[in-house]
This record gives sequence, structure tokens and C-alpha cells, in this order.
Amino acid sequence: MKFFNKKIFLILSLFFLLHTFAQAQDIRLFHIERNKNNSIVCYDLHVDDNKEINQQNPIDAYWITPDKDNSRNSLSLVQYKLAYGLTIDKIEGDDISFKLKAYPERDIRVIYDSENRQANAYTYINGAFAVLKKLYIHASPPLYKSVEYIILEGYDPETGKEVSEMIINT
Repeated sequence: MKFFNKKIFLILSLFFLLHTFAQAQDIRLFHIERNKNNSIVCYDLHVDDNKEINQQNPIDAYWITPDKDNSRNSLSLVQYKLAYGLTIDKIEGDDISFKLKAYPERDIRVIYDSENRQANAYTYINGAFAVLKKLYIHASPPLYKSVEYIILEGYDPETGKEVSEMIINT
């Protein structure tokens, strides 16, 4: 009986590991931090087992809560529609263009290298084309609905030099 239980345990463990590995296809593009709390909104590119972009849902936006064991949570409908969601402008092969709902003035372009399974989100930071890694949103308490400023952070794709830009809400 012990042998049978060990065998079942090993099979289930292997299944779990393979299932977890198979699900780990998303590629982190960038994230948003806020002054309200430690939770961050992550934006990942959905890639399937064949290294192709998921055409129905190419970019996933979700919360990660470091205070709660890095748990992953979906955005609410209101959060998605008004603040942290996105609008896809086009998908052409391995190239996606979109805008964030909260800041539609700035285009974001994802370029995916399917052979190497790498992707970057690009936008203009200080007037130059750059890889976007993080946005920081500073809003006014107590309700944190009024954004005072946003900081875009990334790097120059040619030199690797870090770049940032502060956008003050007027």
C-alpha cells in the first residue's frame, strides 16, 4: 500500500509541476505602483504553448498584493474600465499597440520576439522611444482619486541607460 501511495503522490506531483510550468507562458511587460499601498498592477503578454500571442486576450492586467503573500487578483470591472484597463488599437503579428484607460494620451507598443520568447513595451519617455518598465501614480488622499503626478520609468533600448519622466496633472 505504501508503494501505491508513493506512486500516486509522484504522479500527482509531476502533473502539478507540468501544469504549473505549462501555465507560465505570460511575459511581464511593465507594472504600476501607487502611493496608496504596496499593491501593484501588472501587465503581461499572453503567449501560448506554440509561442504565439493570444489574439483574444493579448495582454492581461491584474493585481499583485505583496502584503498578502504576493497573491494575484483580478481587476474589478470598475478598475478595468476607468483606471487600469487598456484599449487595444491593433494587433499585427508580433506587434501590439494599445493605450491605458487612465492615460490614453500615450501610446504603448509591444514588440514580441517569438523565437526567443521575449517582449518589451515601448512608449515615449521624455520625447524618446524607450522600453517602459514602471509607472508610479501619486494620488491625493483620503480617497486617492485625484492623480497629482505620474512617473514613467524605463530605459533606452539602444544604450540601456535608464530614463524617466514626471507628468504633473494640471
